[in-house]
Amino acid sequence: MKRIFTVLSAGLFTMSFAQQNLVKDISSSNPQVYHTVSKSVAGCIQEVPSNNLQNGSVLGDVINQAIAADILVPSGDSFTISSIKVNLIGASSFVNLIFYSDIDGKPGAVVDILNNVNTNSVMIGTNYGFDYYRHTVNLSAPLTLSGGTKFWMEVQSDARAWENQNAVVSGSNFAYRNSSTSQVWMLNGVGEEVVYTLEGNCAVLGVDNTEFGKLAFYPNPVKSTITFAEKVSQISLFDMTGKSVKSILTNANTVDLSFLTKGNYIIQYTTKSGKKVSNKLIKY
Repeated sequence: MKRIFTVLSAGLFTMSFAQQNLVKDISSSNPQVYHTVSKSVAGCIQEVPSNNLQNGSVLGDVINQAIAADILVPSGDSFTISSIKVNLIGASSFVNLIFYSDIDGKPGAVVDILNNVNTNSVMIGTNYGFDYYRHTVNLSAPLTLSGGTKFWMEVQSDARAWENQNAVVSGSNFAYRNSSTSQVWMLNGVGEEVVYTLEGNCAVLGVDNTEFGKLAFYPNPVKSTITFAEKVSQISLFDMTGKSVKSILTNANTVDLSFLTKGNYIIQYTTKSGKKVSNKLIKY
């Protein structure tokens, strides 16, 4: 039987657990990229979804292991988090949340600590003989992270593990540290992310149609499928009032937008190189 929890050590390769008129007919032969000119506040979600309760990364245990997920915030933006959801394995009596700055792509200095947060816990399923729980934390005082970098969120709990999956990676693989790494943060090496959802408000970038000469995506206007210059991992769509329309997790350089109604949108996406970009989009 497959063991649900895998342990990383220094000797192992990984560990688990103001609106402008829009231009027309933008294509691969007529590329155009928009630059930032204004901001608006909108509902925002950043998440890594469950992959059918795939696996888990040990919390604590005899190796005193810590796990952290990265939070992407684009330059010039801010992310005010009001709700946090994490999927943990096994019953728990407490949940602590620790937020770090980023240093060289790994957790750095502590920027905030939320101890013994109140959670609404719901069992969402069972796999490998373990119960999986989704814990929802509604913050009494929203946490604001300023942009231009990434942050990291560690979960401390007496739960057995933090659910992970390898279907979608948003930003970096999860980070871990334990007694085998001398408590030095390392990145998981096998393309795994822990499962979480962050909800709140983002500063959504407004855009105009100045040409930069580098293709971001095409065609624009779009009827169904758009193609990006490189693979993207997370897409957020907003209407022109800043209201969130849809969040999409992917690992491709194309996405089907045929479900959108005709109109103007702002599309915000994260490239596989970690850059977060905001463009104006026309759906016809």
